[in-house]
This record gives sequence, structure tokens and C-alpha cells, in this order.
Amino acid sequence: MSSSRVVLDSNNLFLLPYNDGTVLVVEPDQKDLNSQTITTDMVSWRQAGRVGSKPVCTHRELEVFGVVITGAKLVELSNELVRIQALINREGFTVMYFNVGGKDMYLKPGSLVRRLNDLFDWSKYGVVVPTPVGTEWDRFQQVAGGKVMVSGKGVAKLKAGVEEVEKALVVVKQMVAKLKVALQAFI
Repeated sequence: MSSSRVVLDSNNLFLLPYNDGTVLVVEPDQKDLNSQTITTDMVSWRQAGRVGSKPVCTHRELEVFGVVITGAKLVELSNELVRIQALINREGFTVMYFNVGGKDMYLKPGSLVRRLNDLFDWSKYGVVVPTPVGTEWDRFQQVAGGKVMVSGKGVAKLKAGVEEVEKALVVVKQMVAKLKVALQAFI
């Protein structure tokens, strides 16, 4: 086993957990990430190394935004990802997987892969993810202090939604005014 470290230095690298306390660093095919739900064959996924203390591992340490995760913390991370059946990248973007017709808790060819609108909480592993999140994935991020950060695409969608609600509010106010006038006729 190599004593080297795998650095998650790209948003395209994801951690794929194994139920033995190790993680495989993979770069999924973009078609698997760009679709909302897809059945993956995993054939075109590039592998950057397996991290953990097992003999099958090529690396002992994982580095995420300058924080090194190893030993018990790495096992805890792997176990958490197995439990929630998720792959995550360094920014916390989450891809969930479901095994069709099987009870295995790990990703394998034929698994359904679904992109989620959730962010993995790296803070329990000491990782501070820089904000705002800078990927093409349109996400919300809850950061310390309760402030909500929204990506550019998300802001545009929210503004459009607010404008739509404001227009509807104007119509409702006009209806209320007309009803008040009609009510006055009965009083």
C-alpha cells in the first residue's frame, strides 16, 4: 500500500464508499452526472485510487480543501456514505445510488444514479468548503449563521418566482378590493 495522499482537487472527483471503511476516488462520466436519474454501467468512470488502511488501498490519506482525513475519521466518512448510499464531491454535491433488485449497500454496474439537491456536511470532518459554491450545479447552500447562499442560476430562478408571486399578489389585492365594495352594498 502506498503512503501517499489523494487530493480532491477537482469538483469532478467523487468519493465512492465501500462497506469496509475505505473509499474509491472516481471521476464519473459527465453523462451520469448531467442526467437527473440514470442507470450507470460505470465502465467509463476513471479511478484515481482507493483510500484507507486496508491492503487493497493505494492511498492512506484523503485531502479535501487542505484538510487531511485518515484513520478513524476516514472509516467514519466511508460508513456514513455507505449508510446514505451516496457519492460526494469536495463541495458536498451528492449523487445517490440505488441497486436494482439487490440489497447491496454499494454502487455497482446497473445501479440507478440520481443527482440530489442536497449538500453533504463536510464540517464534521474539519473541512471548510469555500463559498459560494462554484459549479454548474444549481444548488442552495446553508452556511454557518443561517445565511443562505444561492448560485447565479438559482438567484435568477428565485427572482422569476418572486416576480410571479408579486403579480399574483396584485391580482389578489384587486379581488379583495372588489369584494369589499360588493360587501359594502349588503351592509
